[in-house]
Amino acid sequence: MVPQLFDPVVGMFSKTAHEEVFFNAACDWYLDEYELAGLLVGLAVYNSVVLEVRLPVVAYKKLLVHNGDSFEPSLSDLAELDADLAKGLKQLLAFDGDVENTFCRTFEDDDPAGLPGATIELMPNGASTNVTSENREDYVHALCDYRLKEAVRVQFDRFAKGFWRVLGQSSIERVVEAEELRVMVQGDEAPLDWAALQDVCAYEGFGEAVGGADDAATPPVNDDMSADVEGSSDSDASDSSGEPLFGAVTEPRVIDNAGDAPTPDGGAEAAAARRAARNPRDVPVVKALWAAVAAFDDALQRDFLMFVTGSKTAPMGGLGALRPPAHASFKIQRAGPDSDALPTSHTCFNTLLLPEYDPPSKVAKLLEYAVREGHEGFALE
Repeated sequence: MVPQLFDPVVGMFSKTAHEEVFFNAACDWYLDEYELAGLLVGLAVYNSVVLEVRLPVVAYKKLLVHNGDSFEPSLSDLAELDADLAKGLKQLLAFDGDVENTFCRTFEDDDPAGLPGATIELMPNGASTNVTSENREDYVHALCDYRLKEAVRVQFDRFAKGFWRVLGQSSIERVVEAEELRVMVQGDEAPLDWAALQDVCAYEGFGEAVGGADDAATPPVNDDMSADVEGSSDSDASDSSGEPLFGAVTEPRVIDNAGDAPTPDGGAEAAAARRAARNPRDVPVVKALWAAVAAFDDALQRDFLMFVTGSKTAPMGGLGALRPPAHASFKIQRAGPDSDALPTSHTCFNTLLLPEYDPPSKVAKLLEYAVREGHEGFALE
């Protein structure tokens, strides 16, 4: 749902100069959807979930002042939306000749909701007020103010309403800057540090519980496993007592009724005991998995991250931030013995379900196929 809401094809947002999206001033009929978009972004921040959303920093500046009217836009903010327009306005400000007769501008801007050629006055009698050397700074300020505030006032106000419905009782606006909030929502676009992720990755079902750098314990998987999945889902925002439930989710429990095949030297129980004594990081299929990921190119590595977490970017703090005991920790869970089934994932829990392939070399081909065919995962739907 989230990527679709921000897709320029839908019409709620328009593409900017830097391949980001900003509120479409011409769209004033999806107001409930703008509020929903803001609510989902707020929930992502609350639950430390990275979204495939690309908003310019100026959008987060507006959010952090709560009241959009107190936001004072600048020419650099406008450049995020329209680099060519901002460049032209800089030239206007720096020009030392006859501004009025060279630029031939009045205090008007294109009407985003009107017919082609329709204009909006930036001040009373703006259509008959020429831009001169004396008033050009006023003109640039008025144009920035219109493009970033007035033209999108209705759309942004509904978006902000949804966002602060989730975070209204927090102090986030006092502790983070706009760029930090952008990273919290959209992730860190720096190169991915896979060694850091291996250090903090949690494992379940391969042996002794390992929870990354902190060795946080995880309950052992039931080796009587089938393909069924049990677990609670996000539902109401509060229980009968009114206590908030955001982020209070129960992780799924994979149950495999097929079990592992008995072995000649003790049967299935002995095999399970041997697995419990292993260090998961030394399990051949786990080693083969990380080797396969390391061999992927950057695009496929990001698709793998998308396949497991729902995002192609790391959270704030990099991949090393996906450590237990946070609910957003990265986990690899054993999904039964060797099979020809593809690896699967629970993107809501950042969990990769990995059969113990034999030989382990099978994992490279099967993982690549799973990632290429299903890298969009479930995201946040």
